[in-house]
Amino acid sequence: MKWTKQILVLVTISVLICTLVGSAWAEETIMVGSRKSGGFGWENPGWQEMVYAWTFTQAGEQIAIKGSGTFMIGPEGPAVGPGGVSMGPPGHNRPNYLPLEEPLIDAGLDPSQLPPTVEHAGALMGAFVPESISSSPLFVPIDEDLVAPGEFGITSDSLFLIGEGWYIFVAPEPGQLYLGVNDQWVENNSGAFDVTLLAESEIELTVLSPNGGETLIVGKTSTIEWESVGPPEDVLLLYSLNNGQYWMFLDIVQNTGSYQWQLPQISSDQCLVSIWDVDDPELGDLSDETFTIFQCQGPIVGDLNEDCYVNWQDFSIFASHWLDCGNPLDPSCQTE
Repeated sequence: MKWTKQILVLVTISVLICTLVGSAWAEETIMVGSRKSGGFGWENPGWQEMVYAWTFTQAGEQIAIKGSGTFMIGPEGPAVGPGGVSMGPPGHNRPNYLPLEEPLIDAGLDPSQLPPTVEHAGALMGAFVPESISSSPLFVPIDEDLVAPGEFGITSDSLFLIGEGWYIFVAPEPGQLYLGVNDQWVENNSGAFDVTLLAESEIELTVLSPNGGETLIVGKTSTIEWESVGPPEDVLLLYSLNNGQYWMFLDIVQNTGSYQWQLPQISSDQCLVSIWDVDDPELGDLSDETFTIFQCQGPIVGDLNEDCYVNWQDFSIFASHWLDCGNPLDPSCQTE
């Protein structure tokens, strides 16, 4: 590879990797970055190899990878976030290229013909290496153009951008995942990725409430709560009034774990809620048992908490305010 242009990249990023299939909890932190490790074009001073991240034992195994961070670029261009950075003004002809651009160069494109704005400079990237290559003692996790005769390296067309949000990678065959930086000319860079690898048995969405047996009042607000493991960024909320025979749309919201639900103007003791990954219709959950939404035939004298029942909860409220009064002219009033 040819590396001539110098940029300053300062990167701090955390990356969460969850297996969609596989083992129980496991966690470790690795470093990927300029002046440390993660170099695809290893011949640059200071680069080390791309970093080993994961082993796949069979085709179809998946991992979900998520990164977040900022890019502070200078003096070549301003930071524009994980989506990329400016490499120069419009019309700028550059003689260099980034690792993710190398397939274009290998296909015969002259570097000066590349677009003037290069996205994803300094971003975290991955590379998948089949087991037939990665298991060889002659394998070196760097650009295959730079290895010694008889050794095996990483092909440029195996590189992929991690990007923003969740990246789902599906192994096409047994092999290993490596991480690196889509960067160039390490001597003028100080970027680094803090990469956390977290293995989980499966990705899940689980309804917590209402999850069965609750009694809710028409027109009031109830909190739908759920927990999630894995990549859903947005979730679809549905509800049923007939034990799942028919589902009605409620909302599409960010995966925050809770939603304030304005209860519908209808009574039923066969209610359910469900939550689904917007991007994966097979990933979701619904209430374990039915709950009730009813129209309160009130008001009821003594229903101090307005739940349409008079019970010990109302008595507790009553007792906690025993002998309270609000007459400022009555000396017998108890005041705080």
